[in-house]
Amino acid sequence: MRTALTGEIDVEAPPGEVYARWRDVEAFPEFVELVESVRRVDDIRSFWTVRLGRTPQTFYADIVDDVPERRICWQSTDGALHSGRAEFEPRDGGTHVALETTWDAPDPFAAIGLPLDLDHDLAQRDLERFKRLVEERSRAAH
Repeated sequence: MRTALTGEIDVEAPPGEVYARWRDVEAFPEFVELVESVRRVDDIRSFWTVRLGRTPQTFYADIVDDVPERRICWQSTDGALHSGRAEFEPRDGGTHVALETTWDAPDPFAAIGLPLDLDHDLAQRDLERFKRLVEERSRAAH
């Protein structure tokens, strides 16, 4: 079963700063609800632990498209099937962030408690936490 989660938000920080915060994958547990941990392997690959249902799932993900200050796209390479895209657009002195993530939930996940319909507000809540994190750090730095 494939579930797509989307969200958009305006962040009061320049695109370069917003992009850099998103590119710091090890910080994802601070604002992404399903993510328990991320370990960066190299500049492209990272190892993720997420909670889908009752049991943590792990996978490697690779960045498959990276245009600094504009967009980042990723794809899992094993384990939980996941892909996503974050786009960053300058807007009114800040940055508009558009997010789309896709989760494929094979039948074995359903057996361990994966919700059949992930909460579609999840991506928006994650973006709201991301916005607070970026704006707080941006204010502290200036």
